[in-house]
Amino acid sequence: GESRVAYMPVNDDYVRVIQKESLFQNDALTFLNAEYRTVVCEKPVDLFRAFGGKAKLGGSFATTSKNVTKEDLALLDEWGNSMRFEAKISVANGTKMNIGIVGPQTSRDGLQYFKGGADQVILPYKWDTKWVIEIRDKLTGKTYSSLTDFTKEFPDLVN
Repeated sequence: GESRVAYMPVNDDYVRVIQKESLFQNDALTFLNAEYRTVVCEKPVDLFRAFGGKAKLGGSFATTSKNVTKEDLALLDEWGNSMRFEAKISVANGTKMNIGIVGPQTSRDGLQYFKGGADQVILPYKWDTKWVIEIRDKLTGKTYSSLTDFTKEFPDLVN
């Protein structure tokens, strides 16, 4: 039968598993054992995206929990995500996404290794930033409940 990620909290009350989408190999390999499920949201699902530095708000990778660590997300320093900001995203009904567990990553120089383990969700390419409910600045503690206000202050982080 279909390989199933047992501890995936985007649970089946919220999503329907559909035929597995082929991901680019680089994306597939970010999942533990390259295992993931392709699902469609049957109810809105709240996700969180850590971003900052080189990582923009509109990037594809998200998770189901608040305040996950670089280690849990296996976010290597060389990728330039400062994780200063955390966006809460309400994913609309009918949205197709790929879900699984973050797999381990090792830096190119071999000096940094993170085991991963958080839930990983790959959002649709060019998902709608109107889904963002709020953005928290972990450096200042400020919360932006309007994407417009956030964009005014950090225009380079949005696209």
